[in-house]
Amino acid sequence: MKKLFGGTLLASSFLAVALTAQIEQASAISYNEAYFSKLEYKDVTHDEERLINPTSSVTIQAVESTDQLRSTSLVLYPTTQTLITRDRSGQAEVGLRTTRDGQAYGFVSQLNKYSNTTYRQIKKGKSQTFYTPTGMKVVAGYTSNNNLFFKWQGNKALVKSKGYTVLYNDQARKDDTVRRYNRSKTKTTGTKTEKLLHEARRLSGGRYVYNGQSLFYGLDCATYTQKIYLNALGVDIGSTTKAQADRALKTRSVKNAKPGDILYDGKGHVGIYMGNGQAYDMLVGGAKLRPLSHWKWTTALAY
Repeated sequence: MKKLFGGTLLASSFLAVALTAQIEQASAISYNEAYFSKLEYKDVTHDEERLINPTSSVTIQAVESTDQLRSTSLVLYPTTQTLITRDRSGQAEVGLRTTRDGQAYGFVSQLNKYSNTTYRQIKKGKSQTFYTPTGMKVVAGYTSNNNLFFKWQGNKALVKSKGYTVLYNDQARKDDTVRRYNRSKTKTTGTKTEKLLHEARRLSGGRYVYNGQSLFYGLDCATYTQKIYLNALGVDIGSTTKAQADRALKTRSVKNAKPGDILYDGKGHVGIYMGNGQAYDMLVGGAKLRPLSHWKWTTALAY
């Protein structure tokens, strides 16, 4: 879940409710998150994840027509991972996104915690130091020639700005050692709506990770719906609820929602309408099919 606005009092009240009633709620996003989301590119059409060693992977979001990198993240695991594992017991995810003003920003995802992530601006040629929830130090940087990189525990992963090339400890990964997200089950025939609903079901379950970008490690409500549209239609609706609200081509009332619309509560949570009064949305416990009455949806967003 990603809220659009709100102060400390609002965030505290949500946290208090969550702790007392043990229900899913969210905290207000930080000013920095709202600021950086305005600077994101809108042209991402390619999404994948690769294992670079048995306990580490990188995600890649890029423009398919030009192979231009837009964002990447480093995902760290305590146990050996396999291709398309459903085990999301990762230690941390450190993300990097380039922005339209020629800079980048980095952040650390929060596993099952509705708390604001620290967002740090990174200029070309510079880096920032982040610490995972377990205390691991990760240096994330943006080179002068537009490459993004991570350094951790004597390792380095560099993702080049074009062509999806990944260097791990200065060595290019061979095709047989690069693990890509399996798109073979993504629906390629039928209407756009059928493709969206199929992908929503296929990506259901999983683990909720606040700000999560990884299909392996976990997603939050907004990155779940983003990846549905990316995988099914090659359309980037944005990785935050703010971006998704801003990028909608049309808004409808919830009672007039059409299958494939993104449902929005006007505050910080989104889901995808599946028809017949039901929607998938990502909360603690994973993305599940729920009746519309389970959440106070206010608007349907169409793309």
